[in-house]
Amino acid sequence: MLVFPTPRRRVTPLALIGVTTLAAVLAAGAAPGAAAAPRPADVSSHIAPAGKGKDGDDPAEDKPAETSDDPKAGSNAAAEVMRRQEPLLDAGLAISELDDGGLGGLRLDVPKNTLHVWWRGDVPAKVKDAIERFRAADGIRIEVGESRYSQRELLKATEGLSRRSGDLPELVGVAPAVEGSGLAVYVNPQILVTITLEMLPPGSTITEMPVVQQVSRGFDIAPWWAGSVAQPVNGGPVCSTGFAVEKRFLGIPTESGVIVAEHCAPGGGVAFDSGSGIRIGTAGAPSTLPKTDSLYVRAPGGSAARIYDGGVGVGEFSKPVVGVTGNLPGQYVCTSGAATGAHCDVVINLTNFEHVLAPSGIVVRSSLATQQQGRPAVGLGDSGGPVFVVTAADPGKVKAAGMINGGVLQTNCEGFGSTCFVQVTFTNIYYVQAAHDVYVKTS
Repeated sequence: MLVFPTPRRRVTPLALIGVTTLAAVLAAGAAPGAAAAPRPADVSSHIAPAGKGKDGDDPAEDKPAETSDDPKAGSNAAAEVMRRQEPLLDAGLAISELDDGGLGGLRLDVPKNTLHVWWRGDVPAKVKDAIERFRAADGIRIEVGESRYSQRELLKATEGLSRRSGDLPELVGVAPAVEGSGLAVYVNPQILVTITLEMLPPGSTITEMPVVQQVSRGFDIAPWWAGSVAQPVNGGPVCSTGFAVEKRFLGIPTESGVIVAEHCAPGGGVAFDSGSGIRIGTAGAPSTLPKTDSLYVRAPGGSAARIYDGGVGVGEFSKPVVGVTGNLPGQYVCTSGAATGAHCDVVINLTNFEHVLAPSGIVVRSSLATQQQGRPAVGLGDSGGPVFVVTAADPGKVKAAGMINGGVLQTNCEGFGSTCFVQVTFTNIYYVQAAHDVYVKTS
């Protein structure tokens, strides 16, 4: 099974945006004016009020409208491409589940309705049968090629090089190449590079890239939704809430909370407040499962299976979360952080990308994705926020894909935020669930 697929070949120099520097980016918070902007009335009827707004009014009057019919608003603009990609994504994830060790890589090419599959050695009969079923049932193209290595082999090599990051200060990140051709290694051009191709598996590449910066909606109330402001009370940087999650015993929910980025409060054990100063809850200790950059915040006031969509303070609405999905190269996703709002047309370049977040030094295993028009994918203050896909059956609903942790390649913000980035790094949602033994809440 391909848990965290990966891409890519040699690229031009990049600048990772991470969650901006822990202090600088996350301290950025919401966009100017967000605090004063009134929230539209909530037309949702299935979310029971669980607290009061900052002025003591009913939370139903403070939450943004449930949905938006504007086809250009927020993630609604991604509805058509998400509809076209869904059969490709389903096929890719199903094939990865059949991997017995030979899978070299997977990549979606949504514009061409094609799924690329690379395999080391002979393709097993069960995989060939699955490919033919998907071709016949969904009318998609599936092209199969040979890979030099398997993803499992390259993931071991990735972890081995990542463990040496303390001795290799120039190392920004490393991932398996999407075609299984070797390692894709990224180095900081401002530091003397001692890594050579001779140190890497044949077929690997070395590319210059700036370090990944940590990046951290306005004034939410319980039950907490994904994409609102979450600020540690110890004076740490302003970040965003991730997906609402719950713990279970024998399948029965026992408590609920939200996910946040660990670099917002390294080591955990810190309380988080909303943008209006209402206590969300206290983060537990980091998971023993490494490289997730995540914390679980237990929320006594409850959390709900919804995300903020649209802008920040202006043009806000929300959507229900109805499931979770994996990450594959070529996949389109959307992001929605408290500082810069929703961004779509963001395509995954790499998975299993191990990198260091500056300045916290936290090592993370991420997916790396790029906004296709060079517009913002994320900005300072968005750390911890949701990464998601819109469902094909109903663009008013979403599936959880990950949690924002960083960004690369600075660009001008468009309407919200002060510092934005073309690329985003995020943690696979399945990895976050496993790290804290929680389940994303769905409706």
